[in-house]
Amino acid sequence: IIIKSDHDDDTKIHYQNGKIDLDFKDRQISSKVNLTIKGRGEISGEATIRLGKKFSQHRIDGEALFTISNLRWLQEFFPDITRLRGGIDSTITFQGPLSKPNYQGNIKLSGGQFSIPDTNTHLRNINLLIQTNRPNHASIIGSLQTGGGKLDINGSMVIKKLNDWTAKIALRGKNLQFINTQEVTAVVSPNILLKVSPHSASVTGTLHIPSAELQLEDLPETAIYESDDVIFVSDKKNTIVKDEKPLQIIPNIHITLGKRINFKGFGLQSRLKGKLHITQNNRIITTQGNLSIINGQYRAYGQSLVIEHGRLVFNGPIGNPGLNIRAIRSVDNYKVGINLAGTLQQPKSSVFSNPALSESDAISYLITGQSLSNNSGDQIQMLVQAIRSLGINSGGSLLNNLGHSIGLDDVNIITFNDYKKSKLQLGKRLGSRLYIRYITGLFDSFHKVALDYKINKSWSVQAEHSENQGIDFIYEIDKD
Repeated sequence: IIIKSDHDDDTKIHYQNGKIDLDFKDRQISSKVNLTIKGRGEISGEATIRLGKKFSQHRIDGEALFTISNLRWLQEFFPDITRLRGGIDSTITFQGPLSKPNYQGNIKLSGGQFSIPDTNTHLRNINLLIQTNRPNHASIIGSLQTGGGKLDINGSMVIKKLNDWTAKIALRGKNLQFINTQEVTAVVSPNILLKVSPHSASVTGTLHIPSAELQLEDLPETAIYESDDVIFVSDKKNTIVKDEKPLQIIPNIHITLGKRINFKGFGLQSRLKGKLHITQNNRIITTQGNLSIINGQYRAYGQSLVIEHGRLVFNGPIGNPGLNIRAIRSVDNYKVGINLAGTLQQPKSSVFSNPALSESDAISYLITGQSLSNNSGDQIQMLVQAIRSLGINSGGSLLNNLGHSIGLDDVNIITFNDYKKSKLQLGKRLGSRLYIRYITGLFDSFHKVALDYKINKSWSVQAEHSENQGIDFIYEIDKD
């Protein structure tokens, strides 16, 4: 038996001892079937058909058995998991009119286990029983273990056709090892109801996270939000897939955090607590709720700030919560700090001090630990980057103050839609006719020197030097 694949790696399944016995006697047909799939399992069955005078009077009575002693050979069909083990036994009985017999039976998975390398999660002692006791209906019961916890599975299915079925499955567990990587370890306790059909799956209930450790150095490359107009292209002949609709996920989940949720990353170290409610609105997954930052410390630009209070407020897509954070530090009898508002993607900040300082000195004490007048050129550039990244409301005037402190006439940031292309521009006037500009990238190695020279009232010349050089002569006409 050859199983064809779209990727030209067909699978061959060898069988042996295939046997079919048929016995015709009067108006009765008896049959027996046996087939051994080498190293994988066995199929057997027997049936009796009693022929009536009409087709509608034909009746059948039989039983089919299917056994897979070890699931290990199925590993090649599931490349994202490893260590697949377990056995399946199935018994199906059928009786009644030949045109529409009634089916009863069960499918039993015993001693199952597998690992998920991406999350370093190992599921073991997987036992599942799907049993039919009446036509078109099946019950589901099972359990599994992961980490130090156990998950219980209970549910039912209604099967009208192969493509027309519904299932309700309740998942209840405690202290399940959900993920266990160097970056994230988390234990969860779910109480969730799944309602599944071929086209949709609703997920309702609660998910409690009693403990978690998050240590993130950077966002993973997969943390990208997909645009609504994404078109998927299949691997085969680059065919654009438009008609196939993915399974629609409809969540309604309440998430609560326990007392041992610790976060460390991006300069922040703290404990988190709070509640979130994940739902769907106009086919967009949204999140409501808030997370509080407890005993938080933030380290940036070589300085450590204490977070007096902090909250992440969710009211929309989970990737862009609102910010309500106040961080402080004490230095030279001054208490300086920053209030962070806006959203994660568009933060807005303001600095404060007690006793009162100018904004320039306040941000200088906050970032460098000393007054603006005592800073070197490198420290000034660090302050400029801090003003840009923190989104300080009065950043323009602060930049000019920073520039004046080192003898510059102009300091500003040139922004683009892609923040990684942002540039810092420094300007100095040398006399009434000559103006020099130096432009450098904040996030790349770009740099450029430009000279503006005023020849007379109408004529001026501009010269630039970077990877490319150029000179422009400019003639200006004033119209009254």
